[in-house]
Amino acid sequence: MTNTAEMPDVPPVQEQDSVNIKNQKFGKDEGIAITPIPDEVKLEIPYHPLGKPTHVWTYKDANGKVIFYNCRFITESGKEDRPLTYRRFVDGKEELCWKAVEPPRPLYGLDRLAAQPNAAVLLSEGEKATDAAQVLFPECVAITSPNGAASASKADWSPVAGRHITIWPDQDKAGKRYAENVTALARQAGAASITVVAVPEEYPDGWDLADTLPKGIGIGDLHRLKAEAKEPIIDVEENPLDSLVERCEIDPGEAFKPEILSALAELKKSDLSAYESLLSKLKNTKKVPIGEIRKTVDNIIKDEDSESGCDPNQTDILLGLAEGAELFHTPDGRAFADIEINGHRETHSVRSQSFKLWLIQRYYEVTDRAPNSESLNAVINTMQAKAHFTAPERDIFMRVGELDGKIYIDQADKDWTAIEVDKEGWRIVAIPPVRFRRAPGMLPMANPERGGSIDELRPFLNVDTNNDFVLVVAVLLAALRSRGPYPVTAVGGEQGAAKSTFTLFLKKIVDPNTSPLRTLPRDERDLHIAANNGHFLVFDNISGLPAWLADAYCRLSTGGGFATRQLNTDQDEILFQAMRPAALNGIEDIVTRPDLADRAVIFNLKAIAEMMRRPEKDLLEEFDAALPRILGALLNGLSHGLRELPNTHLEMLPRMADFALWGVACEGGFAWPAGTFINAYQANCDAKIDSVIESNSVASAIMSLMDGGIDWTGTHTELLEECGKEVPEGVRKSKYWPTSGRGLSNQLKRSATFLRKKGIEIVPSRGKDKKSSRLITISYRPVKPEDSSSETPEPSEPIVVVNTPDDIFFETDMEPLEGEILNFDERYDADVSDDTDANISPFSRGLMPL
Repeated sequence: MTNTAEMPDVPPVQEQDSVNIKNQKFGKDEGIAITPIPDEVKLEIPYHPLGKPTHVWTYKDANGKVIFYNCRFITESGKEDRPLTYRRFVDGKEELCWKAVEPPRPLYGLDRLAAQPNAAVLLSEGEKATDAAQVLFPECVAITSPNGAASASKADWSPVAGRHITIWPDQDKAGKRYAENVTALARQAGAASITVVAVPEEYPDGWDLADTLPKGIGIGDLHRLKAEAKEPIIDVEENPLDSLVERCEIDPGEAFKPEILSALAELKKSDLSAYESLLSKLKNTKKVPIGEIRKTVDNIIKDEDSESGCDPNQTDILLGLAEGAELFHTPDGRAFADIEINGHRETHSVRSQSFKLWLIQRYYEVTDRAPNSESLNAVINTMQAKAHFTAPERDIFMRVGELDGKIYIDQADKDWTAIEVDKEGWRIVAIPPVRFRRAPGMLPMANPERGGSIDELRPFLNVDTNNDFVLVVAVLLAALRSRGPYPVTAVGGEQGAAKSTFTLFLKKIVDPNTSPLRTLPRDERDLHIAANNGHFLVFDNISGLPAWLADAYCRLSTGGGFATRQLNTDQDEILFQAMRPAALNGIEDIVTRPDLADRAVIFNLKAIAEMMRRPEKDLLEEFDAALPRILGALLNGLSHGLRELPNTHLEMLPRMADFALWGVACEGGFAWPAGTFINAYQANCDAKIDSVIESNSVASAIMSLMDGGIDWTGTHTELLEECGKEVPEGVRKSKYWPTSGRGLSNQLKRSATFLRKKGIEIVPSRGKDKKSSRLITISYRPVKPEDSSSETPEPSEPIVVVNTPDDIFFETDMEPLEGEILNFDERYDADVSDDTDANISPFSRGLMPL
């Protein structure tokens, strides 16, 4: 008779061939198993080309929840098992699929183990034999591992910890090998005791507990055999593969010894990645014929177990090699991997070309072959799914990141080191706690040096006032943070004012790149792609900004996103979310729209005399030589800012308040007197008011209209007519002049802040009737001098303040004041002997190129 058990809770089988292709053949997306299967899922065994399964075994967890099914099919070539799991795919779909659970896999009978914690355990090979064992020995809990004898090492054996186990092997060579493997695995898991049944040699070859009892054998004989089971004797021997590479250097034939080949076969079945790595080392000896080793090992495996005799496919090898990557996903769902290369950690997007090249290189190292694209894409999709569903969530940064009150700056060098800045100072760290991603074109930063002064930067910048220099330093300090809002740096000036060189130096300090200066993007999508691939954006030689691009820079300064349809899809979107520091330079007035001007720091550079220019190559060499000390000084200011920011307060916060607070917090790091930054920033804000109003025809017309100081009241349409009288006909006919009251209203809203600073208030009417509710009142109240910081005196000659009195120097013909430090706002009247030099920025003399 045949001993079998009934199998409860088996779902029905589909009759027709009408299932998703994923249930039959896997392509690029193999998904990831969801265990246990949710209760709300309607369970139905999908149709399979092999027909209907003859047996279906239900794997359950300790709580009785279904994990997966193992289905057996009988074909002309014999029995074939197909595991059935419930999986989630990258596209969000979930369904039952013919695919095994990822290792470590659960044991068959976990629910029975949990229900009978004190019962003895009987372990046999295969679910069919296990079901029979449960009927024959009801006092025990019968269990087995999934996917056959060759996959015992891929099962989770931790549930047998503390249990007394009896192993009943099949009566064949493979059964005895299974018993040996399981004995080692159960001992490692912490089993209390292990015994193995000695099946008599006269039992039929291949006999197991599910087969008909041999002639003359009864149930009592089986119980006697179980009672006589003994603890297996396993000789503790040295691993024959230890020092194999060294031995093969002396004698290549060492690899073909029977015990070595058997150990290699076991290693291939239990740990494919370790097997391939060992073969790679043997290959490097250039003495061992690796091809012959592979063939011999595969033949051994085929002889031991026909089910596991096939050569591992490329996908399996790649998956094993990819296990060395530590996966994670970002809050927006992007998949990344940490990989170790030459002793350091690198972070790459799972879908990036660099990660794909890493997989190809590893595969080539162990196989001396290249993987096909189908296997490679299947593995990458699997890694993406694992990163998305089972890996931890982490933030990813570009060039600058922050964590736990510390700033980390990616040096973008080959060792992936970073600069760590905190309240106590700065240092270089080999493995930063934050993750950085790198975009094409990123260059290494300068290695910062201690002992430098921020004043070493000033000779390279064509600025002729202390206020401008202070603001340049503040812009750099803001750009060395991972979060804004960031000011937009606008650099203007006539030809030969070194505008491009100015912005190039800022870029080289903060975010060096192979393409540092770029042209304007064609659309907002290109702008956000650039922001996604760079930390500090510099756009060169601009001739005016269109309205849509000015608005886009506003969003980039204070934070904004952009969405576009993903290619080859109808509904999916790609989201770009970025807040980045940016710099613009051009001859014309770049920043003319009030909302962008409100976010900008504007520098107007003077032309450099022709006799004072130098070759760009010489200047860049001098700058690169000074850059490590300049960067070290900036990092000192950064550390000081982190220490002082919690205690920094302003009575009145200006526009870009975060930038203002940060500048005030950092100024003490350079021994600047209190108020140095905020005075410089306020003076810059006041200076751009007139520039913006002059460049805005509506604002200029309002200024002319209110020149008499008499309040005006009327509708927007009436105001448009009055303003038209204040401007030339050419302005009224230009595309920038509003053509309706609504258009005028929109422009007034943009200009209201700057007009208010000039004493002009625009107030809508609060009347109750329909007409009066559309009225506006414009009034002019002169701004009192004490209400404006535009009266802050600016030194007639630039004065550089350094830390000690002995180091004070002047880039003019004035003599230094012995033993005294001058503040930025102090004046010193002196005659200048050379009128020509007096008109040229002393800090650009002989330094700036064309």
